[in-house]
Amino acid sequence: TTAPLLTTIHGFSSPGILPVYEKYNKKVFYVSISDADRAATLDYLATVHHGIDLTQFSFQAEPQNYLLFLGRIHHDKGAREAIEIARAANCKLLMAGIIQDQDYYQQYVEPQLVPGKIEFIGSVDPQRRNKLLGGAKALLHPINFNEPFGLSVIEAMACGTPVIAVNRGSMAELIKHGFNGFLVENVAQAVAAVAQLNTLKRADCRQHVEQFFNVDRMVDAYLKLYQQIIDKTARESHRPWGYYQVLADDARYKAKEIVVSPGKRLSLQRHQRRAEHWLIIEGNAELTVNNQILRLQQGQSIDIPRGSKHRIANLSSSVPLRFIEVQTGDYFGEDDIERFEDDYGRI
Repeated sequence: TTAPLLTTIHGFSSPGILPVYEKYNKKVFYVSISDADRAATLDYLATVHHGIDLTQFSFQAEPQNYLLFLGRIHHDKGAREAIEIARAANCKLLMAGIIQDQDYYQQYVEPQLVPGKIEFIGSVDPQRRNKLLGGAKALLHPINFNEPFGLSVIEAMACGTPVIAVNRGSMAELIKHGFNGFLVENVAQAVAAVAQLNTLKRADCRQHVEQFFNVDRMVDAYLKLYQQIIDKTARESHRPWGYYQVLADDARYKAKEIVVSPGKRLSLQRHQRRAEHWLIIEGNAELTVNNQILRLQQGQSIDIPRGSKHRIANLSSSVPLRFIEVQTGDYFGEDDIERFEDDYGRI
């Protein structure tokens, strides 16, 4: 198929899978779920952080007297370290999740279980997860790997619960140290962070998720990317005044061949994030650049500075106006068009 394809990469199972992604680099639009989880050999369209449905997570202003570990019982997730943190901090610890590594559980978790102190409660459904997260003083997330994202981290914060996490992978993108949790390097720093939990405001944790990790924000980000891909891959894009064809699309520049129908004109507009250079290749044009009115014909060109109001019109009643537009700047999306006058009601 010639239809463009967007692929969100949710982490890499192993380095051995990279050649598959590399094979389709430049052909597929890749999206990462965190800036930390990117392969240097791949080109990415954007990073879109996960978003959650906040109606599934209840804010709890006052916690109960326990810490929580929520995740796979596995070395990667740091179940053993969570127990060490809770014991050193003299805090009760509840542990919830599936046992992914039975040997690890039997060696490092099961012998440490003590009713009322260290308790393993197994896998939990969404309703119980919500209650556990909201009641915890903090979520312990002492990971031993570069985690691509970490849904439990934003789920905890959505309930008002701060997170103490080892600063690996994407954690610094989710947690603002000293605001909605603490980023630590080891068990000792995590124990010290437990003693500082009273310096954090649980309302700040919830607000952070509402602002940056809600599902509506994620959906809006993907909708913008879909439109960006459509703009990048469209061979011809028709408008009321004519049509254009994208000739080149690079991170540093974008080139179009634009055809304006006889007697038609583009809107009076400006761009804040790009400048343009126009070269007339057929027809006669009337240009407005700020307060100047100019005439250009075949072979003549003009620079349109960033931030200037501009418009081009086809003076002929029978011959199309054709010109090349080269955009330079840091963003070339359609939403950088600010219209002031338009013959087609698009203001």
